[in-house]
Amino acid sequence: MEENDTINTNLRLLSVTVKEGKKEFTIDLFDREKTDWGNGYSILIGPNGVGKSYLMRGIVDFFIGLERYRKSGKMPDNKRRFEVLSVSYLQNDFKFHLQKNSSGFSCLVNDVVEFRLDTVKIPHIVCANFGYNDRFPLKRNTADVDFYNHVGAKASGNYYSPLNIVIQTMSMLFEGHNTYFSRRLVSVFDKIGYQPTMLVVPKFTKEQKSQALGSFYDFDKSIMNRNLTKNSFSYYTEKRWQNLPQDERKKLYETFREALDWEQFALHYDFDGKLSGYEFGRNFYYLHELKKLGFIDKLQYYFFKEGKAISSSQLSSGELNLLATIVSIACAVDDSGTLVLIDEPELSQHPNWQMGFVSQLDEVIKGFNSHVIMATHSHLMVADLPQGRSSVVSLTHDPERGLEGHLLKEDTYGWSPEQVLLEAFQTSTDRNIYLSEKVGALMEKISKNEIGMDDVNQELDFLGKVSQNLRDIDPMKSIINSILKAFEE
Repeated sequence: MEENDTINTNLRLLSVTVKEGKKEFTIDLFDREKTDWGNGYSILIGPNGVGKSYLMRGIVDFFIGLERYRKSGKMPDNKRRFEVLSVSYLQNDFKFHLQKNSSGFSCLVNDVVEFRLDTVKIPHIVCANFGYNDRFPLKRNTADVDFYNHVGAKASGNYYSPLNIVIQTMSMLFEGHNTYFSRRLVSVFDKIGYQPTMLVVPKFTKEQKSQALGSFYDFDKSIMNRNLTKNSFSYYTEKRWQNLPQDERKKLYETFREALDWEQFALHYDFDGKLSGYEFGRNFYYLHELKKLGFIDKLQYYFFKEGKAISSSQLSSGELNLLATIVSIACAVDDSGTLVLIDEPELSQHPNWQMGFVSQLDEVIKGFNSHVIMATHSHLMVADLPQGRSSVVSLTHDPERGLEGHLLKEDTYGWSPEQVLLEAFQTSTDRNIYLSEKVGALMEKISKNEIGMDDVNQELDFLGKVSQNLRDIDPMKSIINSILKAFEE
């Protein structure tokens, strides 16, 4: 894709109806009055245990269940905390409302026209979680669903490896010779203080070095005849080699010999486009194939800071999480309308990185008009949301009413940390100036009879929640409690 390509599909997930036990409730995820296209963002906030991750998992399960129902006619089972019963979303100028009941699925377009279910275009879905508690379904469990892509730390198995994701996604980037993304990734490297440069160095064991025989034909024959030891080649490796085309085997052998002949052999690439992405990508692919085939012991990856090579093993978890999240999502989105779900992207990240995360992601997926939904506890990410195309959803859970969502109407871009904590998270630091102003404005409106009782009760409910997070020694807590007590009497 080039910078001037036109993307025809715009996506916004507007709302979901969720069932928990016997309770049903609708959660608005995006303010439809915000009509600016481009990438849209919805931030899910709320206390631990409220169900942010389960809600996102429920959205994924709904679309996967719909696809399997279209293929088999069987209704999916739901044994999770939240079951999503319906979703409403915009694609370009059309509103789709998908509904699930005991007998099947149905679809309305623009709330009036019934739509054939087999012609509904399900949004492309990309899920990312680089923590240990990844609730998103793994790709290997959803092989029958072609619109779903899991790019988290457990994407390739039940082990935690952000570096593995970085390398896999960079491999995809290079194989496709995508200079469009590689240039945009320069800003990501700059954000974490690294130069936009990568070095890949293969390492060999003595046994592997001895496998390089005099010619390709001798080498190929030795493998096909299984003359190597069982420790050198497993049955899987032999079959993998046999299934490769002859010219591909030959290129792998040439790369193998070249890497052995040059003691300082390494692949070097600059993301700013100074070096050939295609040439690097092909060699990058061949080295990875050789490692899978057992010809290379390991590949060492180096990044550069202030001209000094830094091994990938020396990168912090925060650096890896930032790289893994942005690089993998950038490679996974497409122009058919992508729903991106990210769970706690702030993990291990410095506050400065949290503050710029949304801007960085927005830059590398610019032009795709995707909808990104993130569950986070970071007030700094809330303050980085773009104007006109973002919403904040504050989730609460009541034992009697169930899950509730409050959609903030205001844009939060540029808010101070104190204002975000107060207005969005409904918590306050001691002597929060915005809280003081809010209490003062309420008392002034009451004294001038400029506010109705319904609005007064709403403000008092808000202040009651905030006061619970203030320390007892904070004078503002005493003031708020006095106001609440006065109205109770």
